[in-house]
Amino acid sequence: MEVKRLKDDKIIDLYVSRNELAIDETARKYGNYCFTISHNILHNEGDASECVNDAYLKVWEAIPPEIPTYFKSFLGRIVRNLSLDRYRFTHRKKRDSEMEVLLSELEECVSTGVQSQLDHNFTAQIISSWLLTKEEEKKALFVKRYWHVRSIKELADDYGLSESKVKSALFRMRKELKNHLQEEGITL
Repeated sequence: MEVKRLKDDKIIDLYVSRNELAIDETARKYGNYCFTISHNILHNEGDASECVNDAYLKVWEAIPPEIPTYFKSFLGRIVRNLSLDRYRFTHRKKRDSEMEVLLSELEECVSTGVQSQLDHNFTAQIISSWLLTKEEEKKALFVKRYWHVRSIKELADDYGLSESKVKSALFRMRKELKNHLQEEGITL
């Protein structure tokens, strides 16, 4: 039996009207999605669950005044940022983990220094536009690696590729992205 889920605009309307059902509907529709993002970063079910619950509170606090255009992405970004913050806090003295490798890969093309929110949003728009020009498999590899925090091995298994082919494709994409950002005037 298929459970009917509210459309995103109806969920947002619940937040705007301050109806607590908004959180229940968000959890029902996107709970697994959020948990997967957080767990891929933290590798700890308890911490991932806490970050997801914290994300629901952040969404409650953000809507209104903010009305996201893409609710799923908005929610995913909040979960991801909270999970990365938790990861950094719990691993501040540890190094050489999968997450450290992933973050260092991205530092090649995107500055991790403090930026204004406007600069961050502008950069995100440029990256999104750039990704739209990529073929589906490459785009999926990039998003699954750097947004969903999937390991190289998982990506290789998912796409029937060797790990070296995945690493090579991601390396080329990071290099292309770095060049594209520089062409767009983003200082790295």
